[in-house]
Amino acid sequence: MKRFILLILIWSSWLQCYAPESNSLPVFGGKIFYKFGCDYFEYLFIRLESGFSADVIHPVTGASGILQIMPVMIDEVNRICQLKGLNKRYRIIDSLDPYKSLEIFRIVQNYHNPHQDIDLACQIWFGRGKDYKGENWEDYKNRLLK
Repeated sequence: MKRFILLILIWSSWLQCYAPESNSLPVFGGKIFYKFGCDYFEYLFIRLESGFSADVIHPVTGASGILQIMPVMIDEVNRICQLKGLNKRYRIIDSLDPYKSLEIFRIVQNYHNPHQDIDLACQIWFGRGKDYKGENWEDYKNRLLK
C-alpha cells in the first residue's frame, strides 16, 4: 500500500509539472490540490489547518484562511519581504485569499526551511511551545501525517 501511495505522489508531481492542463483532476482531497497549485507538502498543512475552507476563522486564536494564518505570521512574512527586498506587504485579510495564503506560507517556509524538513515546518507553523489545548509541535506533526 505504501508503494502505491508513493507511486501516486510521484505521478502527481510529474503531472503537475508536465501536464498543466491537469489542473482540474480530482486527486488528493479534490480539486484544491491542483486548483491552488500547491504541492503535497502544502496540501498536508491545508488539510489539517482548515480542511480546505478558505473563509475559516478560528474562534479562540483568530487564525484565518486555508492555512490558519495568525497576525504574528503576517509580521514575520513582511519582515522577510523587507529583508529580501521584495516589494510586497501582507495584511491579515490576505489570509482569506487562498493564493495569498499560500504565498505567505511559501515565503516563510522557504526562508526558514528551504529543504522542507517536516519537523522544522511544524515548529515554524505551529510554534515550539504549547497551544491553548496543551498540544505541542510534535502532536501537531503526528496529526499532520495521519
